[in-house]
Amino acid sequence: MKYRLGIDLGTSSLGLAAYELDQHDNIKNLAYIDEVIFREPINPKDFTTLNSTRRSKRLARRQHARYVKR
Repeated sequence: MKYRLGIDLGTSSLGLAAYELDQHDNIKNLAYIDEVIFREPINPKDFTTLNSTRRSKRLARRQHARYVKR
C-alpha cells in the first residue's frame, strides 16, 4: 500500500494529510489529517512581531553595506 504525504507549513500553523494511493497512483481515500495551530509570535505590549527588532537591525546593516559598496 502506497501513501502520499501533504504538508502545509505556515507562520503559525502546521497541517498534515496522508492519502492512500491505488496501484495507478490515484488518490483512493484520506488516511490521516491533522493540524496544529501555534500562538502568533506577537509582543503583547505593543502588538509588534517578536522578530521586528532583529529585522530592522539587519536592514540597517544591509543598507550600510550597500552604501559602502557604492
